[in-house]
Amino acid sequence: LKGPPNGTRIYADPVRLNNTGASSVTFDLLVDTVSGDTGQLDSIIVRIYSLNTSTWIRNVTIWSNGAQGSDETGLQIPSAHMWRFQWEITWKSTATTSNSVTVNLKIKVPV
Repeated sequence: LKGPPNGTRIYADPVRLNNTGASSVTFDLLVDTVSGDTGQLDSIIVRIYSLNTSTWIRNVTIWSNGAQGSDETGLQIPSAHMWRFQWEITWKSTATTSNSVTVNLKIKVPV
């Protein structure tokens, strides 16, 4: 993930989650790893929106104040719904255009 120094890069629709099943699914969104030039990073926020209802679901902090964010547990996506994950990456003023980070998120469906 890259972005402009002292600015925010928004990726409005890079990832979607689609529940094609006949019932709601409860899941956890785990912030597995954040690596790379994290010293130049202000924040990474993922905003989750429903494409079915055009509503905001939740903000998930991936990185903020020099630390990795917390997992989000107990999220529930209704049957036949699709969500989009909007990424907002904000870099410090000392960052350069060559700085980048890698983020690994995992979805865990409890049994």
